[in-house]
Amino acid sequence: MGGAPQGVPLSFCQRDGIVQICLNGKSYDLPSDASVAMLLDQLGVGGKHVAVEVNTSLVPKRNHAEHPLADGDVVEVVTLVGGG
Repeated sequence: MGGAPQGVPLSFCQRDGIVQICLNGKSYDLPSDASVAMLLDQLGVGGKHVAVEVNTSLVPKRNHAEHPLADGDVVEVVTLVGGG
């Protein structure tokens, strides 16, 4: 049959090499060794001006490469746009 055991949300089931995060309100799968920087690269916004929050804590840009993402993390990514 497959899938999650009855009564257990799929996001909390172990899947080899994959973690599931909530990205801007939607489920998103990543490799288990993913960092914030890897996520931003996959989204095509690596190197751009963005704000990243993981589980309600702001992750400074200098920490993106070292900040791991884990199964169940809630991530918000906001691109910053200048104007005048």
